[in-house]
Amino acid sequence: MVAPSLIPTKPGDRAKTDRRDSESLARLHRAGELTAVWVPGPEQEAVRDLTRAREDIKALERQAKQRLSAFLLRHGRLCAAGKTKWTKAHSQWLMTLKFEALRAVTVFDGAFFTIGDGPAAQVIVTVLPPRPVCRIRTAGRSVAA
Repeated sequence: MVAPSLIPTKPGDRAKTDRRDSESLARLHRAGELTAVWVPGPEQEAVRDLTRAREDIKALERQAKQRLSAFLLRHGRLCAAGKTKWTKAHSQWLMTLKFEALRAVTVFDGAFFTIGDGPAAQVIVTVLPPRPVCRIRTAGRSVAA
């Protein structure tokens, strides 16, 4: 397998036909000028997909934390000075907050549910022969109606 971006081309050689392409590739292959690339197998692709999913979830968690922090700042709700954010103690403090406006409660509950009591999602990989089985479990609190 050869990466198209690594195939050497001459400047001005724009006319493309299957015949010219095949002759050019055969010539480059005989000269040893083509660079081979590794094609990942299904198992490697599954690991990559899992990694991408985790990165996406972590980005969503970070965005939700930023939204919640901005919301609390707009409403004048600041955690005690010197306290570390996004710890269990901070989560417990967040659960004690009450808002008068129904819309504020809705926004707060949505943001807090996205964050949960820990990471937004825990990726659990269970390997069962002969193939890996992957599940994504989200952590969060239930929203009262």
